[in-house]
Amino acid sequence: EDVFGEVKIQCTGNCIDVGTYVASYIFNENIIATVSFTITPRTIIITDIEGLERVYDGTTKVDLSTATKVVYTNGIDGKPLEFDLSKAIATADNTNVGAGILVTLDGNITVKGDEKNNYQCVVLDDNRITVNITPATLTITPDAKTSEQYYKLPGLTYKVTGLIGTDTLTKAPALTT
Repeated sequence: EDVFGEVKIQCTGNCIDVGTYVASYIFNENIIATVSFTITPRTIIITDIEGLERVYDGTTKVDLSTATKVVYTNGIDGKPLEFDLSKAIATADNTNVGAGILVTLDGNITVKGDEKNNYQCVVLDDNRITVNITPATLTITPDAKTSEQYYKLPGLTYKVTGLIGTDTLTKAPALTT
């Protein structure tokens, strides 16, 4: 005969999500102890956001929707997470064309899905998130000119489209007939 019996633990609620719960220790159908406990969100550390690309637009704004992958640590093995980057603001260190330009993140990165409240995301201050900024398209279109036979050729002119903000050409194109 089992003299000691069996101790059961009964929890109110699902006891696996973030929240405060009460658990009762039950021995021989009697509650012998009750304890309250809190489950806090697991901290996910964002170490990189890969695939950030944009075309030069004269600003430091980086669109996080181009990201191909969020790299993180402190997840649960075998449980991949997806992230919502829509509320985060990304700013490049400068506006110039180049590869590997450092990005600063402000705002809120969250986990997507039913378990989003079970996680909080943190981006480390020493992160190395970068963006590649590619050149904008600049188009030089010659103006249509006509000339009659034996007359002096008119001066050649052009229009430039695609310059951003206060950007200007530093060297005029060579125009020849």
